[in-house]
Amino acid sequence: MRIWIALLLLSGCTVGLWQDDYYKEQLNGFYLTSEKNHFIVAGSKYSYVFDIDNQFADILLTSRSIEYTPLIYDFMLDVNNNISGKVIFRVRSEKLSEEDVKTITKLGFYAVNDSLFRYSDKLSGKIYKLEGELPFMPLEDKHIIRVRKTPGVLLSAGKIAVTPATLAFDAFVIIPILMYHY
Repeated sequence: MRIWIALLLLSGCTVGLWQDDYYKEQLNGFYLTSEKNHFIVAGSKYSYVFDIDNQFADILLTSRSIEYTPLIYDFMLDVNNNISGKVIFRVRSEKLSEEDVKTITKLGFYAVNDSLFRYSDKLSGKIYKLEGELPFMPLEDKHIIRVRKTPGVLLSAGKIAVTPATLAFDAFVIIPILMYHY
């Protein structure tokens, strides 16, 4: 009997050791550099800088006039402070004009059904602890994501790279992105 209890306790410890860890992050703002090659996400704990292509940048810019619902999931942080995950933008067709439909179709959205268009992409970037302040415009809605840490990742000020000078963007080269939620 003692052997069974010991095995059960030991198996529970083993699962705990190998289980991936998570942290929650409240997203406060999204910004795009004027060169449209960096997408900056301001969180309550950390900031994230993603390298993006022109198509993704154009989708972000059209969010000023077309109401997208973003879904952000499967974000994972590795031991080198690299972060990656998926983002989906959805938009209801009843909220779109014919011109809007042409615009989003050209940007890579596709019709899921008669009432919904969708675009999905994978983002990869770095996590930073920003020094100083960037003029992030707060989001209207509270948006919390869960980030999975690979085993061995310790989130502490010493482990997170401080934003290098090349990423200390001036307010004039940052374009605020407004994300709408239904």
